[in-house]
Amino acid sequence: MLFRSPWIAGLPAGRLPVAFGLGASQPFRCWPAERFAALIDQLDTLRPIAPVLVVGPGEKALALAVAGRVRTRIHFLPSLDLGGTAAILERCAIFLGNDSGPAHLAAAAGIPVVMISAHALGVPETHPGNPDKCRPFGRLVRVVRPPSPAGDGISGVTVEVVVAAALELGFSPGPEAIG
Repeated sequence: MLFRSPWIAGLPAGRLPVAFGLGASQPFRCWPAERFAALIDQLDTLRPIAPVLVVGPGEKALALAVAGRVRTRIHFLPSLDLGGTAAILERCAIFLGNDSGPAHLAAAAGIPVVMISAHALGVPETHPGNPDKCRPFGRLVRVVRPPSPAGDGISGVTVEVVVAAALELGFSPGPEAIG
C-alpha cells in the first residue's frame, strides 16, 4: 500500500524520514525522553534525518520533552487510523521505539525496526512480556534489551546499543537507502 500523503511530501528534502515510537502502555516500558533525544541527535550526525515522532493519546508531554532536547526539527505523526499510520510508517526508512503497537505496525509495514524492550536478557521464557514471544517478527527486526534483570530496567539500554542495532539493519552515513 503506497499512501501519497501531503504530510510526508512536506518533510524536508535531503533528510531521511526516521520514525521514533516514544510511548507504551505502561511507564516502565518507556525509554527515557533524554535517551530518545540523544539517539535522534546521534543519528542526525551520521546522516541528516527528519525525525517523525509516533505518539498516542496522553503522550504529548513525552513528545514535547524529546522535541525540546534535540538540535533538529521534529515532525509529529498526525493522528490517523491504523491504515494511515502504517502508510506513513512504510515511507520511513526505519522505526526505533518502545515495545508497543507502533513497533508491530512498522514491522508489518515492512520497514526495519529496532524495538527497545524493558525486559532484560535472562527473563524466563514463560514471562508474559518476554520479547522472544511477543516481539514484532521479520528479518528486519532487532530487539535491544537491558543486560541484566537486576539493573536499571529499560534505562539499562544505552543509546550506543540502539545505534548499533540501527547500523546492523542498514542505517548508514550517506545517501544509501536502507532495508
